[in-house]
Amino acid sequence: MNRKKVFVSGCFDMLHSGHLTFLENANQFGDVYVCIGSAGLVMAIVGGAVMPKLQGMIIDYGGHNVDDIKILGVSEINFSFVLPLLCFILISIYGFKQKRN
Repeated sequence: MNRKKVFVSGCFDMLHSGHLTFLENANQFGDVYVCIGSAGLVMAIVGGAVMPKLQGMIIDYGGHNVDDIKILGVSEINFSFVLPLLCFILISIYGFKQKRN
Protein backbone atom coordinates (compact mmCIF):
# COMPACT_ATOMS: atom_id res chain seq x y z
CA MET A 1 0.00 0.00 0.00
CA ASN A 2 1.38 3.39 -1.00
CA ARG A 3 0.85 5.81 1.90
CA LYS A 4 0.99 9.58 1.66
CA LYS A 5 4.03 11.42 2.96
CA VAL A 6 3.27 13.67 5.94
CA PHE A 7 5.79 16.41 6.72
CA VAL A 8 5.86 17.82 10.24
CA SER A 9 8.29 20.26 11.76
CA GLY A 10 8.96 21.74 15.12
CA CYS A 11 11.49 22.45 17.77
CA PHE A 12 11.67 19.26 19.81
CA ASP A 13 14.22 20.64 22.25
CA MET A 14 12.85 18.46 25.04
CA LEU A 15 10.76 15.52 23.86
CA HIS A 16 7.65 14.96 25.96
CA SER A 17 4.31 13.15 25.72
CA GLY A 18 2.67 16.03 23.82
CA HIS A 19 5.22 15.64 21.03
CA LEU A 20 4.61 11.89 20.90
CA THR A 21 0.84 12.37 20.70
CA PHE A 22 1.34 14.90 17.89
CA LEU A 23 3.53 12.44 15.93
CA GLU A 24 1.11 9.55 16.52
CA ASN A 25 -1.78 11.67 15.21
CA ALA A 26 0.25 12.69 12.15
CA ASN A 27 0.98 9.01 11.46
CA GLN A 28 -2.76 8.43 10.86
CA PHE A 29 -2.46 10.51 7.68
CA GLY A 30 0.58 8.73 6.20
CA ASP A 31 4.31 8.14 6.63
CA VAL A 32 5.69 10.86 8.90
CA TYR A 33 8.80 12.83 7.99
CA VAL A 34 10.03 15.06 10.80
CA CYS A 35 12.11 18.20 10.37
CA ILE A 36 13.70 19.36 13.62
CA GLY A 37 14.14 23.09 14.29
CA SER A 38 17.54 24.56 13.49
CA ALA A 39 20.29 24.97 16.04
CA GLY A 40 19.66 28.69 16.04
CA LEU A 41 16.03 28.16 16.98
CA VAL A 42 16.91 25.75 19.78
CA MET A 43 19.58 28.13 21.08
CA ALA A 44 17.11 31.02 20.97
CA ILE A 45 14.62 29.11 23.12
CA VAL A 46 16.80 27.10 25.50
CA GLY A 47 20.01 29.11 25.23
CA GLY A 48 18.19 32.33 26.04
CA ALA A 49 17.71 31.05 29.57
CA VAL A 50 21.08 29.37 30.08
CA MET A 51 23.72 31.17 28.02
CA PRO A 52 23.50 34.66 29.56
CA LYS A 53 24.00 33.19 33.05
CA LEU A 54 27.00 31.10 32.00
CA GLN A 55 28.52 33.92 29.96
CA GLY A 56 28.00 36.26 32.91
CA MET A 57 29.89 33.84 35.15
CA ILE A 58 32.81 33.87 32.72
CA ILE A 59 32.77 37.68 32.53
CA ASP A 60 32.58 38.00 36.33
CA TYR A 61 35.46 35.57 36.80
CA GLY A 62 38.01 38.38 36.61
CA GLY A 63 36.27 40.83 38.89
CA HIS A 64 33.86 43.73 38.57
CA ASN A 65 35.08 45.23 35.27
CA VAL A 66 34.51 43.53 31.93
CA ASP A 67 38.17 43.44 30.94
CA ASP A 68 39.97 42.75 34.23
CA ILE A 69 41.82 39.67 33.03
CA LYS A 70 42.87 38.01 29.80
CA ILE A 71 41.85 34.43 29.07
CA LEU A 72 43.92 32.93 26.25
CA GLY A 73 44.99 36.43 25.30
CA VAL A 74 41.52 38.04 25.06
CA SER A 75 39.35 39.86 27.57
CA GLU A 76 36.87 37.74 29.46
CA ILE A 77 33.90 39.39 27.73
CA ASN A 78 35.22 38.30 24.32
CA PHE A 79 36.18 34.88 25.67
CA SER A 80 32.61 34.35 26.93
CA PHE A 81 31.48 34.01 23.30
CA VAL A 82 33.49 30.81 23.04
CA LEU A 83 30.69 29.10 24.98
CA PRO A 84 27.98 29.47 22.27
CA LEU A 85 30.60 28.60 19.65
CA LEU A 86 31.32 25.32 21.43
CA CYS A 87 27.57 24.58 21.58
CA PHE A 88 27.19 25.13 17.83
CA ILE A 89 30.23 22.93 17.14
CA LEU A 90 28.69 20.16 19.26
CA ILE A 91 25.34 20.50 17.48
CA SER A 92 27.12 20.43 14.09
CA ILE A 93 29.02 17.26 14.98
CA TYR A 94 25.76 15.62 16.06
CA GLY A 95 24.06 16.72 12.83
CA PHE A 96 26.83 15.33 10.63
CA LYS A 97 26.81 12.01 12.50
CA GLN A 98 23.02 11.76 12.14
CA LYS A 99 23.22 12.56 8.43
CA ARG A 100 25.63 9.65 7.90
CA ASN A 101 23.24 7.21 9.61
